[in-house]
Amino acid sequence: MKKLIFFIAIFFQFTTIYGQCNEEIELETQSDVFFFEQNYACTTLEGTLIIESANEIMNLLGLESITHIEGDLIIQNNDVLTSLYGLDNLASIAGDLIIHTNGLTSFSGLSNLTSVGKDLMIINNVNLQSVEALENLTSIGADCRITHNESLPILSGLENLTSIGGSFIIDNNNALTNLLGLESLNIVREELEITNNWYLESLSGLENLNTTREIVIFNNPVLTDLSGLDNLTSVEFLLRISSNQNLNSLAGLESITDVGMLMIGANPYLSSLEGLANLRSIENNLSIFWNDTLTSLSGLENLTSIGEHIYIQKNSSLISLSGLENATDVDNIVRVIDNPMLEDCCVILSFMEHTNAITLENNLNECNSIENITEYCVILGNEMTSHRTLTLYPNPNNGSFNLNASHQDWDTFSIQNSLGQVILEGTLNSDLTMIDLTKQSKGFYFITLQKDDRVVVDKIVVR
Repeated sequence: MKKLIFFIAIFFQFTTIYGQCNEEIELETQSDVFFFEQNYACTTLEGTLIIESANEIMNLLGLESITHIEGDLIIQNNDVLTSLYGLDNLASIAGDLIIHTNGLTSFSGLSNLTSVGKDLMIINNVNLQSVEALENLTSIGADCRITHNESLPILSGLENLTSIGGSFIIDNNNALTNLLGLESLNIVREELEITNNWYLESLSGLENLNTTREIVIFNNPVLTDLSGLDNLTSVEFLLRISSNQNLNSLAGLESITDVGMLMIGANPYLSSLEGLANLRSIENNLSIFWNDTLTSLSGLENLTSIGEHIYIQKNSSLISLSGLENATDVDNIVRVIDNPMLEDCCVILSFMEHTNAITLENNLNECNSIENITEYCVILGNEMTSHRTLTLYPNPNNGSFNLNASHQDWDTFSIQNSLGQVILEGTLNSDLTMIDLTKQSKGFYFITLQKDDRVVVDKIVVR
């Protein structure tokens, strides 16, 4: 009988311990941590472990028995906790790892952790200076958020991380200057978002990234270019580069050939799109707005297809849409508005074969209507050239006028009458050439300038 009672007691003790390891466990005091092994006696937690205590828990010594957590590990609101020693044997977490609002200066104690099955959240640890203890972490199954860690200067320790199954968000880390430590990362399945990092100077560290669905680079005030994204060839959904106050170049995007949507806006010192020289197709929209020093769209010459809309708006220094000459496959709305210096919109004429939904407003007069653009531009074969590459004055005239071609180097000129007969031709030896047609009849004439395969034509009126 005594043996039976003994075995029953052992059975109930075993099932009680097993049940506790299968459920959520919350540790709120230093004593809870210290006596964990005695109270639970399990190495694998089937449920979630929460460690939360404002001023009670100073260390995690006592949790050395834990090797695996099938649920989540949540470490939050522990003001006097400075390291994670005690979790030294933890190898995997099937759920989330959330480290939120603690007094931690490092993650020492997590050096055996190799995988996080769902989210990794490192949020609002204002004293955190290092994540080096994550040196064996190779994969994150869902999202990774590293945000509001004001003292974190570098991501060294993540060198073995190769893939993130969801989004990767790096936001409001005001001591972070570069992304070194991410050299092995090659896949971010959803969004890469790098935002509001006030001292981020470089994206160095992302050189091996080759797959992501979306990229947002927003409000990084000292970032000057995008070097570090050099191995990225496509962005399936959205590439957004906006509100980076000192960005002056798109260097780093040279390998990108196609994107879902391209949005470039509110980068006041961005003067060139040259980093997009190999971009060939945009599946949906192209939006370029509020770039105060951008003068043309040069750099987009290899872009041939835009699947949806084009929005060119509020670029205060934009003079020309040159760069879009080959983007003739445009299927929907084109809006070019509020660009006060824009005078050369010749490429718009090539869009008219595919769409009539073209809106032109508040640009210079030459770009405010299809009629004005047609008058301003000459179409020769597939090439469109602005008349502003030459100036004739006075025009109309009495047969004597000046040809100013100072904006382009042209080799030769010829003048034809209304019948197409050449009445004068010559070589341009200077920017300013005086032309004399005073011996010709009054009427209309046409002047043609040529260099190699480039040609421009304008009309002369002799009275």
